[in-house]
Amino acid sequence: MDTNQPADTPADEADRAWRDSLGTTADGVPVVDGLVVFTNEMRPGVINLAAYRPLHDGWFDVDYPDGGVALQNGERVATRFEGRSATAAYDNLQQAHTAQETAQES
Repeated sequence: MDTNQPADTPADEADRAWRDSLGTTADGVPVVDGLVVFTNEMRPGVINLAAYRPLHDGWFDVDYPDGGVALQNGERVATRFEGRSATAAYDNLQQAHTAQETAQES
């Protein structure tokens, strides 16, 4: 045992239990803050755990590039679908959204 490492506090144990309760995506990837996923509506977005509350019991927000938000759980999101990457789809949407905003400012 490494004596230089602090012992887990009750808060550490609660945080670990909370993260474990989030589970994995439908394609088996652990749910973590910032993970890019497809929602059950096939919209790419980013998992945002900042607004998570224990009462949600495994549910979390997914932020869309257009500013929308959806409440999802691990069974309803995936990082890949039919060979498509959620990250690539998200990047494409984000670039299109940025280009649209730039065009509107001109």
